[in-house]
Amino acid sequence: MSSQEGSVPIFFAFPDGVLHYVCAECTALCCRGQGFAGNVKREMDFLFRKYPPLAGMVTERQKNIVTCATPAGRCFFLRHDNLCQIEVENGRAYKPGVCMLFPFNDFYRIGNTVAIAPHFLCPMRLSLPAQPDGVEGSHAKIHQTIRETALLEPDFVRRFMPDLTLPAGLAAIDALNREIEFRDRCAAALGRRRFETTVEESSANPADLQSFRKRVTELMAWSTPRPSAARDEIDDLLLALAPAIRLEVLHHSREGLLRFLTLGEMLTRRAFTIGQAPPTLQGVYGVLEDMRPMLQLLAWTDDAPELKKTTLKSPSFGDPNLVYAAETFLHKMPTRGVLRALELAVKPLQSPADRTALVQQIAVTVGGASRRRPLQIGA
Repeated sequence: MSSQEGSVPIFFAFPDGVLHYVCAECTALCCRGQGFAGNVKREMDFLFRKYPPLAGMVTERQKNIVTCATPAGRCFFLRHDNLCQIEVENGRAYKPGVCMLFPFNDFYRIGNTVAIAPHFLCPMRLSLPAQPDGVEGSHAKIHQTIRETALLEPDFVRRFMPDLTLPAGLAAIDALNREIEFRDRCAAALGRRRFETTVEESSANPADLQSFRKRVTELMAWSTPRPSAARDEIDDLLLALAPAIRLEVLHHSREGLLRFLTLGEMLTRRAFTIGQAPPTLQGVYGVLEDMRPMLQLLAWTDDAPELKKTTLKSPSFGDPNLVYAAETFLHKMPTRGVLRALELAVKPLQSPADRTALVQQIAVTVGGASRRRPLQIGA
């Protein structure tokens, strides 16, 4: 279920009680050039009076919420021992609201509901089994901090938290319920089941997912890691990350989201076969985020995204074979769908690296030309 702050419902896009961080283990990454925001009634008026020059760094005001810029290298208030000078001098009650919430301050909107995802700048770690009362990633603890900071004022939410795009015809309340169901499925699987199994159990047709995975593997000329029947660390990392990762691709259908995650797992496992360090939340998230354009495009399978009325041009690859392949794809995709068009386009490209570069770069082009539909309010 989603929780509520005033009139603004909240959806936590991550399992309860499994994400943890210890500030003493970090080098204050969140305090370096990120800026901060807070509530005039709670702490900001006090801070402007205590530190008058701070008033000259205000970049935005919306009702009671004020945003301030900070230097790129380090926040004004970051001490050399990596402690916050505001908290040291005045106590936690006067720390800016966004700073108190970090790393659980990546906000989006699904209709009228605020979806909260982790910010992976923070070197969080996965803590299993779940301890809703014993880790920082506790839904109840974060909800209490939100109440303290009053950051979810309706006017601020409407203006500064981006709407997520849904497929045509899908109401926001239905999308929200779907995401709650998937998050809870992942939470139940942590420490128990494989990610692949969890994704397939969420599908109306698991055989189609398996066929899709095989087809993309051949299309991209990717080798695949040797399959294992045993669960491993990557399974749990993906189970913890997947509900938040899905927020950026909600314009896909239910099955499209599962295709995205299926490819995401395959790409992650391939990437970490060459890694010299064990996978982490940040590492897995970084792989998926860097390659998200390609994964999103491939997830359309034999459909095509709806595009604006514009002429799509090939990226400048500096290689005539890649340019020709891109032009072939862009010409064929609207009528043949993504995978069929790619299967025609990549025939002259033997190198897996060239095929990956082609898809990743044209995915950025197609993404910029995609027609995104507004949300249907109602969640």
